[in-house]
Amino acid sequence: ITSSGIISIKSTTGNENRFLFEPGIASAHGKMTIYDKDQTADIVFDTNGGGNSWVAIDNNLGIGTSSPTAKLHVSGNIFASGSNGHITASGNISASGDLILGSGTITGTSLNIDVTSTLNFKRGGAIYAQIASGKLLIKDNREIAFGDGSDYSMGYRAADDTFRIVDGLDVDLNARMVVNSSGNFGIGTT
Repeated sequence: ITSSGIISIKSTTGNENRFLFEPGIASAHGKMTIYDKDQTADIVFDTNGGGNSWVAIDNNLGIGTSSPTAKLHVSGNIFASGSNGHITASGNISASGDLILGSGTITGTSLNIDVTSTLNFKRGGAIYAQIASGKLLIKDNREIAFGDGSDYSMGYRAADDTFRIVDGLDVDLNARMVVNSSGNFGIGTT
């Protein structure tokens, strides 16, 4: 133990560190390092002035948790930014809560979404489309648009219980073909 509070445990055969504790003094941050036999820092706990914690147990690393259950277990948010600010996975990404994607693109040669219950597509909190029980459901007064959205659309209009093909983006306007709940079909008329 040094006068500045540094605790060092060294090997019995040489002067190599096995354990080193450096307490935070003044503006310095506290740090604890455990070394392997080759003097490589195997486990480092470093507060870096922010009270952060890292824990390694049974080859699992925990950040913000004292009992990591995976190779990397983070209790809290993960943030990636910058030119290389992305998360890459060659396996599965699982979420028990919401998976929130900001603006951006999901790309790949193949994208499989396997949902055991319901997959909702929302905008502003409102469900526009839903996949449930093997069906694609387009919600009331929502359209499937063709072209750039100003061409043709089709959808269900709840106000009069009709299925419509319209010129434009809104099932309430410019109906070109209409099928009502009785099975009557109109072209150019509602």
